[in-house]
Amino acid sequence: MRESFSSLSGFHPLLALLVLLASCGVDRTGSRLYAEYFRPEPVGGYAAQRAFVRATEAESSVLQQAITYHREAAYDHAIVAFRNYLDDVATDADPRVFVLAGTAALATGNYDEASEYLNSLNEEDGPAYAEALWYGALNDLQAERIVSARVQLEELSDTEFAAEYPIQKLLAAVRRAS
Repeated sequence: MRESFSSLSGFHPLLALLVLLASCGVDRTGSRLYAEYFRPEPVGGYAAQRAFVRATEAESSVLQQAITYHREAAYDHAIVAFRNYLDDVATDADPRVFVLAGTAALATGNYDEASEYLNSLNEEDGPAYAEALWYGALNDLQAERIVSARVQLEELSDTEFAAEYPIQKLLAAVRRAS
């Protein structure tokens, strides 16, 4: 009996360590909030898609296909089409195209690529910039960059487009987490 007790006693520190690690857990508040709030559909819907198409016929065909894929939730196809379109038109694209490309990248788990698209917009881009702030904040949340997400949400809350987003509820949760 004593022999079996001594062989078990070596497991107590290991067991204690496992219990401690399991009880501590990693706080994934940002990821939880991202999952709760992220929806890749544009805030204003797809009704304005015709305004996106202002390039040559060949380019607009690629863009139209990208938007169609996005609307059909085929984000893996959408991101490829957006890449092709944006490679051809560089920075001359409508700012909303960058938002759609960013949301397609987010939906497919290409978070760094999403950041590139979303961070390419600025205040002059109006509602597209507001949408980029929203999705940029969500992207920061999924990466657990809580403070950065809070800063973007606070900036968005100061815009004329703030009412289009559930900022206050999300911002309250982010402030509690930071």
